[in-house]
Amino acid sequence: MARLVIALGSNLGDRHHYLCKAKTMLAGLSDKELICSSIYETEPLGPSDQMYYNAVVLMHSQRPALELLDIFKQFEIDCGRDPEARKWTDREIDIDMIDYEGVRLSTDRLVLPHPSYFKRKFVLIPLAEICPDWVDPVSQAGIEQLIAEADELGVFKTSLKW
Repeated sequence: MARLVIALGSNLGDRHHYLCKAKTMLAGLSDKELICSSIYETEPLGPSDQMYYNAVVLMHSQRPALELLDIFKQFEIDCGRDPEARKWTDREIDIDMIDYEGVRLSTDRLVLPHPSYFKRKFVLIPLAEICPDWVDPVSQAGIEQLIAEADELGVFKTSLKW
């Protein structure tokens, strides 16, 4: 059974609702109880001008990574996300597989670990909350080092509950 790190983000519509809906979907796929970070509000990257809600979830699954990716992408579409939209545009929900039990994979559909997660405080800060001993599977850097080296971006813990 693989332990997965999943990053969630939403900046369109009822952002909190979409995160909760994604958490419910992930819980239905996980072979163990989910471990969820707090929900954070973060500044957008790229062309978007809407603030995001972000969180990180640890789940466990026996399903292959590409099968899970297909499920995640279909869920995004079912929530209204346009799969043809430009990168970093506004979205109802974004589900990124950050890590799959330390596996290194590079296909045209999926790269593991996620190729730029270590630059994103909106992933690193919630990940540090639920997995303070996290070590990057490629660089072997600890989570605090990754946070210190990541791009500056406003990441604010909210009082929202799951």
